[in-house]
Amino acid sequence: MIKTKMMIVIWFLLLIASSNAKADVIMDTSNFYPVQNETYMVNDTTRHFSQILIPLFPDDTYIVFNSTGFNITATNDIMIYLDYINTSIVNADAGDLVLEICADTTSGNVEFKINGFKSSTQYTVKRNGTTIAAPTSNTSGELTFTNDVWSRKVFEIFEFQYQPPSVWTERYATWYTGGNSTLRWNEQYSYWFTGRNYSVNVSPVIQSVYPEHNSSRINLSIKCNATIFDRDGDTMNIRFYSNSSGVWMLEQTNLSVINGTYNWTYANASEYATTYWWNVSLHDGIQFTNATYNFTTIPQPTTRLDIKETKVKISFEALVLLVILAVLLIVAVATTKSKIRKFLGERKSSMNKVMDRSYHAKKGGQMNKDMANRSMAKEQKRRSVARILARGNFRRRR
Repeated sequence: MIKTKMMIVIWFLLLIASSNAKADVIMDTSNFYPVQNETYMVNDTTRHFSQILIPLFPDDTYIVFNSTGFNITATNDIMIYLDYINTSIVNADAGDLVLEICADTTSGNVEFKINGFKSSTQYTVKRNGTTIAAPTSNTSGELTFTNDVWSRKVFEIFEFQYQPPSVWTERYATWYTGGNSTLRWNEQYSYWFTGRNYSVNVSPVIQSVYPEHNSSRINLSIKCNATIFDRDGDTMNIRFYSNSSGVWMLEQTNLSVINGTYNWTYANASEYATTYWWNVSLHDGIQFTNATYNFTTIPQPTTRLDIKETKVKISFEALVLLVILAVLLIVAVATTKSKIRKFLGERKSSMNKVMDRSYHAKKGGQMNKDMANRSMAKEQKRRSVARILARGNFRRRR
């Protein structure tokens, strides 16, 4: 919040200065400009700028002095001292100094992206007077280079100028003749004069890498590789860097190697579903080339149970679910069987009672019928006896 307010105040003051003055905005060494974790200062009190632009939050990732923009990404806080900017970088001649800055930080890799250069033009970058890179600007005029050797460093950027070598070598060729001299130019940075030739050293290139940039689902502790090529056939030093904790670390150095593929194992890439950064740096004794890549490791795998008989892989969670369902099914079946048995038992008992009642009812009816028959038989017998007795009495009276 404080930094945002400060940038708003600076922007407001610059707007006032620009609207009230017809001349350039004049800076002095007491002014400083914070942009994220970078702080910019102007060392040269004679520098005049027609504009200094700092976008407001959340786009405050760069700053523009005149038409030269600085978009610098640093691991730690960094101070940028602006020592010199050519008044017309796009019109500079070969060999001209176009920019000089001083950068100071504690450690870590710093990526410099500076725009306002000629498009598709090669430049020479020197650090404390020693050439460290020869990058080429893109079609938008943006120049990119990195640095990971720190304390306070002075960076000078020159438009590239060819310097012929002191050693001349014979070369067989077909020559074009004109006037008093013979000249042929057929290859990039290669020239022939009067039957002799000399060539500019060409930067080594990284032809391919594995894993590729922004790749995903990469195994842990992956073996990375880089295929490198030097057009001049020079031997090269190749260095592999890793960044698994926010700090760039040199992991492996291969010295005096030739064109080919070289490996190293990213042992610190040990966490699942994590993005890791790595860097390949080449040096052929004259030119530097480096590139930064990243990859994301595989997600956390689930535990699996192999059932060889059916060749089906069931996850542990699915197996637990199947066991629970099986138990519930067994309980349900047992409960259902118990209810069925109980129901059938009740039905049988009820039917038995009905049958018992029917049996007893039939038996009682038969008994009643038998008793009635016996009673009728007794009655008939009684009547027969009575008739017999009646006849005997009648005869006696006669």
